[in-house]
Amino acid sequence: MFPGMKAFSLLPTILIYIQFNQFEKCDALNHRFSEGYIFNFNISLVCPYKESFKYSIKLYEMDFWTPDDFLGEIVGTSNSSRVQVAKSLIIPNDELFSFVWLFKISVDHTCSESGVTRGYKSIVDQLCIWQR
Repeated sequence: MFPGMKAFSLLPTILIYIQFNQFEKCDALNHRFSEGYIFNFNISLVCPYKESFKYSIKLYEMDFWTPDDFLGEIVGTSNSSRVQVAKSLIIPNDELFSFVWLFKISVDHTCSESGVTRGYKSIVDQLCIWQR
């Protein structure tokens, strides 16, 4: 695995990588607007078994005060075994109650070694800590 990559395995033979670009450092806090803060997600999906696969990435912001807040969804089809997805999202000021943010990334995809088109799902929790 490459440095900075978060990996999760859906089955022993299915591996998808998700990479976040310096996300753990809460780089978003340098990009404050009156509406909130911009968080930049840089996600890499790799399917070693297919030259093309479908994916759906759902992003959530989680905290202790409210239920999981749905931030958005990215849906697509790759034209190779690897796809890079970049997304910027504004988190409203009223969601920023602490110096720690937890984001949940849910990925639905059709990457499988056997070529079956059934969907798979996995969830990665990403912690972001603001250090002054």
